[in-house]
Amino acid sequence: MIALGMDIGGTNCKVGLVDGQNGVVLQQRQYRTNEYPSFQQLIIKVAEDFPIANMNCLGMGIAAPDVDCRTGVMANATNIKWGDTPLKSIAEKALGLPVSVHNDANAYSWGEMSFGNAKGLKDFIVLTLGTGLGSGIVCNGRLVIGHNALASEAGHIRLRENEGRVCGCGGLDHAEMYVSKLGILATAKKLGLPSESVKELEAAARDGNQEALQLFSLTGEYLGEVCAQLSSILAPQKIILAGGITPAWDLMQESCWQIFKKIIFHNFENSIDIELSAFDGKVGPIIGAASLVINKDLI
Repeated sequence: MIALGMDIGGTNCKVGLVDGQNGVVLQQRQYRTNEYPSFQQLIIKVAEDFPIANMNCLGMGIAAPDVDCRTGVMANATNIKWGDTPLKSIAEKALGLPVSVHNDANAYSWGEMSFGNAKGLKDFIVLTLGTGLGSGIVCNGRLVIGHNALASEAGHIRLRENEGRVCGCGGLDHAEMYVSKLGILATAKKLGLPSESVKELEAAARDGNQEALQLFSLTGEYLGEVCAQLSSILAPQKIILAGGITPAWDLMQESCWQIFKKIIFHNFENSIDIELSAFDGKVGPIIGAASLVINKDLI
């Protein structure tokens, strides 16, 4: 049994064929999202590249931004020039298979529950630390989506007051502007470390630059606050960190745990783990998307 997983991003779209028994990615390809004027053109290309007619394929899971999982419609997503797009219906017509659609962090959560570090857990949170800050929440074995299918936006918790960091949504001082690539660059600028690359800042910290070390320590504190706030409400068994800034986790880990333990409700202090994703960034989103159809009965 196999399934297709598709992760749609503003720059790239990753697609892979995933073994439904063990979560191994058997085949994968990457497409430049905006080279395709419409999703329909992209999915036709995908269908050509993944000939699955005789493969006992369960279907396709699609992870995408600004998507309503109930309707399968992506609503005019930022950085994707397709406008309102009915991903589910277009993909089902092109592939002749069932399709399930969720936002990227929710899909990643389902991948962790199916094949990763949340296997066997019923209550956990996944934080995706990339350009922004995404989150997927599972409570009692079910994804939390809210009445409008837009729940679990941890990146838009207000983390500070009057620092004036403007979030992409227009709000002020949201967590996304502190715990993400954008947040790290904003903090670096405040510390007098102007840089266009988180990797450069990480390298500087590893070379012993004190300001760079302070930068990642501060970012760890911000992350610890986010984890503590979410934990006090949701009491998860585990918080899993994924995404592009997690290679610097060792530079943030100590300060993250210090702040987490300082402000968390004391009954939770020793019952919640914070750890990295089981997957690397290249396959994690694909596995997560495919898991939406591999374990569709649990969603």
